[in-house]
Parts: sequence; structure tokens; C-alpha cells
Amino acid sequence: MLFIRLRTKLDKKRAIETIGHELLHLVFADFFDSKKLGYKEREGMIDALILQSNLFKLFPWYEKQSIGKVRQKLLKTILK
Repeated sequence: MLFIRLRTKLDKKRAIETIGHELLHLVFADFFDSKKLGYKEREGMIDALILQSNLFKLFPWYEKQSIGKVRQKLLKTILK
């Protein structure tokens, strides 16, 4: 079950981006578990996957979170 908080107009504008972000967490959950990524790394990797791939075209208002950390080497293998 996925719950999206829509309290403001900005929340409504970013609902699609939020859903996409959370779905990517589900898609990559087992892979990130196998690589032992922590919370900040998972958030950073999801941000990077959206912003550095064609997914950004689907989520044009996506904004990177400030807490994320990216494993660049791992990211490059995913984006190949």
C-alpha cells in the first residue's frame, strides 16, 4: 500500500514524482539490500536514478532530497 500526503497544491503538483520515487524504492529494494545501502544512500541513489536517466523526462518537477548520498560506481553500473 502506498500513501501520498496531499495537503497543499505543491503536494498535488508533485504527486506523480513522489509515486515514481517510491516505486523505484520497491523495484530496487532487493538489489539495494544486497549492496547493504543505508537510508541516505538509498535516497541518494533513487534521486540520481531519476535525475541522471530519461526518467527525468517523466518527472520534470522532481527535486533532489538534501540527505542523499550516491555510490557513483554502483550508479554507473545501473545506468548502463
